[in-house]
Amino acid sequence: MSFMQGDKVSRPRTRRLRTHLARMTFATLLPVLVLAAVLSWLLVMQEQATFERGARERVRALVSAVDAELRISIEALRVLADSESLLADDLAGFHERIARIESAMEPWSNINLALPSGERVVSALQPFGELLNPVQERESFDAVLRTREPQIGSLVVGDYMKTPVFAVRLPVLRGGEVRYVLSAVVKPLALQRLLMAQGLPPDWVGTVVDAKYTIVARTVDPDAMVGRTASQRLRDALAGVSSEGSYRGRTLEGYGVYSSFHRSALSGWAVVIGVPSAAVEAGAWRAAGLIAGGAALALALALLLSRLLGRGISQPIAELAAQARALASDGVLAERPVVRSGIAEVGDLDRTLRDAAEAVRARDDTRRQLATLTDNATVALFMTDANRHCSFMNPAAERMTGYTLVELHDRPLHDAIHHQRPDGSAYPRSACPIDRAFPENDRQQGEDVFVHASGRFYPVAYTASPIRVDGVPVGTVVEVRDITAERAAHAERLRLLQSEQEARAESDAANRAKDHFLAMLGHELRNPLSAISNAAYLLERRSGVGTAENDPAARPLGVIRRQLVHVTRLVDDLLDASRVSTGKIALNRRPLDLAALVRHIAQAVCGAASTARHRLVLDLQPTWVEGDETRLEQVVTNLLSNAVKFTHHGYVKLLIEVEGNQADALTLRFTVRDTGIGMTQEQIGRLFQDFTQADASTTRKYGGTGLGLAISQRFCRMMGG
Repeated sequence: MSFMQGDKVSRPRTRRLRTHLARMTFATLLPVLVLAAVLSWLLVMQEQATFERGARERVRALVSAVDAELRISIEALRVLADSESLLADDLAGFHERIARIESAMEPWSNINLALPSGERVVSALQPFGELLNPVQERESFDAVLRTREPQIGSLVVGDYMKTPVFAVRLPVLRGGEVRYVLSAVVKPLALQRLLMAQGLPPDWVGTVVDAKYTIVARTVDPDAMVGRTASQRLRDALAGVSSEGSYRGRTLEGYGVYSSFHRSALSGWAVVIGVPSAAVEAGAWRAAGLIAGGAALALALALLLSRLLGRGISQPIAELAAQARALASDGVLAERPVVRSGIAEVGDLDRTLRDAAEAVRARDDTRRQLATLTDNATVALFMTDANRHCSFMNPAAERMTGYTLVELHDRPLHDAIHHQRPDGSAYPRSACPIDRAFPENDRQQGEDVFVHASGRFYPVAYTASPIRVDGVPVGTVVEVRDITAERAAHAERLRLLQSEQEARAESDAANRAKDHFLAMLGHELRNPLSAISNAAYLLERRSGVGTAENDPAARPLGVIRRQLVHVTRLVDDLLDASRVSTGKIALNRRPLDLAALVRHIAQAVCGAASTARHRLVLDLQPTWVEGDETRLEQVVTNLLSNAVKFTHHGYVKLLIEVEGNQADALTLRFTVRDTGIGMTQEQIGRLFQDFTQADASTTRKYGGTGLGLAISQRFCRMMGG
């Protein structure tokens, strides 16, 4: 990959394979180094947690010891509060008693008794009756009055002894009310001894602070530190925690410590033990240093090995690069193996290069085949680039447009072949559907008119499809087909279709004229037929002709009567066909017994005259239907008449088949079977056409108009059959 910077081409910086192997080795060992660092950190944290747990246990023990020491003072005060002199409000006697025991109550420095107002009335260190100063530390004093419970005061400098002391106070109750407050003034020496008795290492700092964060006792430099305010870091830690906790900070001397503290529920004081950071972390840092040193040594050895191994890989890679350059130049690789390095990947790369050579040859073959395909294609093919300039056109496109690829290359395709409309107006490029395929990233197809190089216009069908790379259009491929001949053929088809439609219209007009003629002919024939029928009837009545078998006039009148019936039936068929065609027949539906109707018709059609030639077989079951009796009679009559007419001897059988049940719609089927002359497949195909007969010659043997079956079919359809 290269990048354009102005007029220069910058290439990425290259490095030798051994450098990449060293970097890969480092990247491989990096998780190990990270793991070593994490383990070192975890060791430090574990060591810190271990020290913290030990320190907290010791702090809890110290708090219990301090509370025990304070409870001793409280219990001693309870004994004094129950003395007889104090119960009898004998203050002089009470003064005498506490004066005797004060010197024995180490580490007490004084005992005094005060009224709830804060006025001291008895002090073991001063004569009875002497004016005494009021209570010095009021917070614990007021707490006794408020809670009626013993309280431990904060450290103050005593107003009499001028040394740091704190008060242990006890309420003396009378009737549930505080009568006196009995206080023991205690020196911090007892707590100092308690801390020193714990045997903490010399560099550990044990501290007791009161509720105001004043140092009451300390293992390190107590003479200078007792009475001073604790460090800000300790004050912040104690201010945010009610019972116990840990923090990392610095002592008042300025060195770092891990500190654990616990607050007493009895006094509100806190005991703190600070362990120097160096003591906590020393072992962990030693282990971490060993891990880090081992990791660094492993990294150095790995880099050395990668450099040694890189020499064995770079040589075959260089030879492979030479083979790749040969492939790039002429597509041919040497037949001998590249190297015998024993590295599977090098062998794979060698085979890959040979496969690439085969792929190059196959690609060249594909290109030649593609060139052959495009060169011999009858469809014009164009390709345009991202600027919609022509980049390719096949010979068919050159023949169709009159341009060569050299003439159109890097020119807008639209400007050459699609720039003008047949009316002479300009075709704007913004409206060109072929050009829209690229910006819209969608296929465009349709028909249009192109301009030949000579200036003539010709119709085309086109398809313009975007060429996409990773879903992004980079060009367009256009397929174009000259449809001049197709449009001419289409115009000819339209002309033939119009001619056929005109012929059909003429045929429909002729059919309508025929129907009109048949209707007129039927009506015109009915009138003379009625007159002839009436005249024949009158001749028979007036002359009595036909009553005797030997009457010479009987035969002619019989012929007239039979022919009148025949002609009347023909005229009726013509009239029915005309009425059906024009839709002038109305059905008169009513319930009727179909079996009885068919039996009556069969006896009339197949009467005594035909029984000598054939046998009539009826297979009927009583079936009530709703239909037009007259039209059903015509249907059955036509079916039986045809069977009788074309059957010389044998049988004629009529069946009525019923499908379904009376509750549902019934399906009826008339079936007529006979032993007549039969029909050919060609005759069956036109059986129900008007004026169609099996024998259409002028010397035909059987009469009829050829309308009976056609009319029967139409009647059945009118009744839903």
